[in-house]
Amino acid sequence: MAPQGVRGNGDDDNVIYLNFGRKQRVNSAAETSEPERRSPLDAARDLVRETERRREAPGTWNPGDLKRHLDNLIFEHVESGRAKRGLTYARAGNVVDLELRDGAVHGRVAGSQNEPFAVVIQLPRRDGAKQAVTTLIADVPNGMQRARSGEFSQELLDYILGEEPFDLRISCDCPDPERLCKHVMAVATRWSQRLESDPEQVLALRGLSFATIDESAIAHANKEAERNAGLDTDDSGESDDEQARAERNERFWNGRQLPDLPRPKVAPALDDSDPDLLRKAMRAVSYTNIDLLRAISDVEDLYHGLTH
Repeated sequence: MAPQGVRGNGDDDNVIYLNFGRKQRVNSAAETSEPERRSPLDAARDLVRETERRREAPGTWNPGDLKRHLDNLIFEHVESGRAKRGLTYARAGNVVDLELRDGAVHGRVAGSQNEPFAVVIQLPRRDGAKQAVTTLIADVPNGMQRARSGEFSQELLDYILGEEPFDLRISCDCPDPERLCKHVMAVATRWSQRLESDPEQVLALRGLSFATIDESAIAHANKEAERNAGLDTDDSGESDDEQARAERNERFWNGRQLPDLPRPKVAPALDDSDPDLLRKAMRAVSYTNIDLLRAISDVEDLYHGLTH
């Protein structure tokens, strides 16, 4: 039977006012029908913690050390006397030419003869290097941001520079029969300094730049989006197999590591705003130009007091 209550006025009123306005005392949130509500601030903090946890998950980022990598490839395997003389040559400006090409480093070093000695450091051959480098950067969360700041994954350094010392083919036309002569060390020293000062030079070793990586990364992301949506097909016109669909489902439900939050430039709001608009607003409450200038000065003082 429907509960009986007090009817409202009017023949068409079908609302039953049952226990309307009646209060019920509870002693805890568990006694209510609704779960305890969390503040938006707590929810935001939990979201930040979860984001940080996912960023630090093992296997998502394997940082490499550019200087340590070059030490392992070249500098740790040279005789100490040649290493010192090569460093002296580099500091004295004897490296008269240094050019980073696609897959090789070419340098010329002024020595004991009239003509400079030619040094070539050839990197290991890589087929499809441009696409591979783009993928290694684009698939890493914040890959472009890390690369611009000089942070490269160990996998990327291994691919671009080589993994072992003899992956590099090194030659110099000086009389010294040693593979790592003082001229090679001078070129390697200047090369290392250039890579550390300009991270884009690492990409230049494979004929790339940040601009080309950006374009390729966008194309790569579009391709991945089509594949995840099931729009990509192979040459036979058939869609991806069950394994590919399972991977797409996994990415859909669990997602990937989130990128870092943007880091906007910190600037005073007054410097970043339109001063004409501020003067226009203050003019409406100022009698004279002196009052206007005082009002603007007061606003600047208040802002400084709030931010310092």
